[in-house]
Amino acid sequence: MGLFKKRREKPDKIFKINDLVDLRLINNKTHIYIKNKPFIICAHLLINIPVESIHSYDDIKSIDETIELFKSKERVQYMISPEEEFMGHCSNIQAFFENGLNTDILHTNIAFPLLQKLVELKFEPARRVFKEEIVIRFNKGTKSSRFFLSSEGYLDHLNGEEKQALRGYKPTWFQRRVSPDFMLKIVILGDDNVGRSTLVLDYLNSRGYNPRAPIGVNFATKDIVLNNHSVRLQIWFLSNLKLYEKLFKFYLSGTLGAIIMYDITNINSMNSVPKWIHTIRANKWVQSRGDIPILLVGNKFDLKENRVVSKEEGIKIKNKFNLTGCMEISLRTGKNVAEMFDEITKLIHLHQILYIYKY
Repeated sequence: MGLFKKRREKPDKIFKINDLVDLRLINNKTHIYIKNKPFIICAHLLINIPVESIHSYDDIKSIDETIELFKSKERVQYMISPEEEFMGHCSNIQAFFENGLNTDILHTNIAFPLLQKLVELKFEPARRVFKEEIVIRFNKGTKSSRFFLSSEGYLDHLNGEEKQALRGYKPTWFQRRVSPDFMLKIVILGDDNVGRSTLVLDYLNSRGYNPRAPIGVNFATKDIVLNNHSVRLQIWFLSNLKLYEKLFKFYLSGTLGAIIMYDITNINSMNSVPKWIHTIRANKWVQSRGDIPILLVGNKFDLKENRVVSKEEGIKIKNKFNLTGCMEISLRTGKNVAEMFDEITKLIHLHQILYIYKY
């Protein structure tokens, strides 16, 4: 399904369901209209079961279950014409209405948006079954349909007593990814093998690749709460600093804070810290902000017996270069990792206040 474009075009075919809903074939795609206004484009008929496979679906109770089984068994694409596809959609929507708005007949991602829209239009049959259908589909539906109902906010239509009818429901499940009050960009620098990739790819559970990110760039997000405000941290690092070091200046744009990491068991990683500080402070964006908060972080605190960089040396570097803070963490045990993100966020918050006051 996709959102409608505003441009109106003359349909090749029209099928009227009732006074509210009709389907139109436009440019070989099926469009659903409600009260003569575009609602949803049906991208394709979700499933076309060949006759020889029909008995595999005898015990299926909903279209969602059918699709799950279809994904695992059917590998051949059966081509049908746009006109045949159009009539298939018309038949499905008509059956949906003729069977008391039974959401088992349609895929979840069309049944419930359609049902909700009908409720908004004060269509009494929809109002009567809306909440009941949410509970039924959540209790009997597939994992993907349960996720859809929760992530798209349909469970919010139920009161506390009604939610008790949901089997196995926990309020923390499938919570919607709400927009944060603030979004802060942070960069992580340091030599290879100090733990930058472990932090972003493992500890923050990032896939390590984002199709919108430039080559060599990895980032993850982390949501925290600061002073009763939701904050989303965008955490960036270059996968190969030696290879992409010349490009790094472009990725510092918009950065509000930096973490420089070193390995307490590797003196060379500490010796590189001044270079990373210079890389940050030589950047025009950072200079325009009057510097940015820089947190110096020593990793592998759990390997204290192999330590070659003392905690005092970290403090000395922090004072020498007037960094905003310093601390030690262990990505292996998780010690001080959450505190590290809280600390850099607080430092950015304080710096932003001073920056606004100054300028």
